[in-house]
Amino acid sequence: MSFKLAVAFSALAVAALSSLLGLWMNRDKDKQASIAWFFSILIVLATLVNVAKAYVDEQANRALREDVARILESLDQLAEESGDENLAAYVGGELNAQSRSNPDVVRRFANRVESRGGDANAALGRHLSASEHGRMGKTLGRSIKTSGGKAKVGTGAKKKATDGGEGDDAGAASKSGVSTTTGAALKSSGRAKLKKKKGN
Repeated sequence: MSFKLAVAFSALAVAALSSLLGLWMNRDKDKQASIAWFFSILIVLATLVNVAKAYVDEQANRALREDVARILESLDQLAEESGDENLAAYVGGELNAQSRSNPDVVRRFANRVESRGGDANAALGRHLSASEHGRMGKTLGRSIKTSGGKAKVGTGAKKKATDGGEGDDAGAASKSGVSTTTGAALKSSGRAKLKKKKGN
């Protein structure tokens, strides 16, 4: 049970107890006790409904935080493999925003990075701003590694560059958001138009 949920349950219990005490202490002794029992049952039912609602909301928020952490971890892995600095900057901005408003998302992100065999401390140091390193390090109990705030270039683009002459084209296409196939099609189309103009 989370701290917020425990606080919510405690507040509902105190409110219900206060209402019941006030009802029975101030009730009219000349009237039937069944009326007081009826209102007591209503108070208990209202309290149970609020408890159930608080629990359901907490579960929904927990699932949402897990989904956000999963998406950010997938984007971080994609940015690391492709070397896309724009995508890495987006992940960093989202993690910095979550670290201030919802640190649990950052904690779940770090856990997911470690579950796939990555270095969570290095990933956090790569994305979080310098001002967040110390605070989030204390919150998460981690030693965040400072790496200048830039994403590491992925090994996929480097491998293509060493295999043949298509590495630069693939890297440029990746950075511009255009796939390698689309880039090749545009190049061949341009060459065909150029040959047609020379023929005329």
